[in-house]
Amino acid sequence: MTELTPQTEKGAAPADRIRMIEGFGRRYVRDFLAGETVGREAFLGDSYEALKFFFRRSFYRGQRDEVSDNFRQKAFEVLDEKVKGQDLDDVSGGVLEEQLWHNGVNNATDRRMVRQTIDFTQQLPERNIVRYAIEKIKSGQAGQAQGELTGIFGVGDKIASFYLRDVALVFGLEEEIAEAELKYFQPVDTWVLQVAAKLAIVTGDVNLTRPTHIEKAKEQIIGACRTAGVSTLLFNAGAWYAGAYSLELLLAAD
Repeated sequence: MTELTPQTEKGAAPADRIRMIEGFGRRYVRDFLAGETVGREAFLGDSYEALKFFFRRSFYRGQRDEVSDNFRQKAFEVLDEKVKGQDLDDVSGGVLEEQLWHNGVNNATDRRMVRQTIDFTQQLPERNIVRYAIEKIKSGQAGQAQGELTGIFGVGDKIASFYLRDVALVFGLEEEIAEAELKYFQPVDTWVLQVAAKLAIVTGDVNLTRPTHIEKAKEQIIGACRTAGVSTLLFNAGAWYAGAYSLELLLAAD
């Protein structure tokens, strides 16, 4: 018999399927975060490696993944040569943007995002954006962190939440997150929304360009996960994984 969570407007959301998506979240951790989890001490001790941890998320702003991958790799080529091992006070933002452009980072938003992120880290203790996120999460200030991160040009709610979620997963911080702060660890994109809608968790029409719609979707996802007794962070990661790799998952199940 299928165990059911409480009724939603669209019917009953099956708890076993919610747990299945949480399982895909564990695959996400295994397939995408394992290397970062093993090497996480490097992010704490090296501000440049911490910066790259952030950039591995911040390029995925809605462009096709292959485009984002290309721009991120070309940006890393410039950063490894011009920024790594240098005092960032000596890095000229305007020159850096020009170097990124010459190396094929053709999106102006990406170039400005890189520059402003570096400027942002200059104001942080130890200039370490990962340490900053961890401290904000542990002190119950994830909302403040999200607000400050979205002040970086090109970084919206989805990217800031994506970053905070992965910091929490890599450093095992979910147990330290207060329930009221869980929404700051819920990036909502097309894949997450489609999976949540299929499970009758998210109800009504959701426009991803409307913050109030996104907030409601986050609340519905968190509520369903809490009722089913699953990790809200792993469900979120698993919903993205299942949506983005649905064909591969289907073939693997055969």
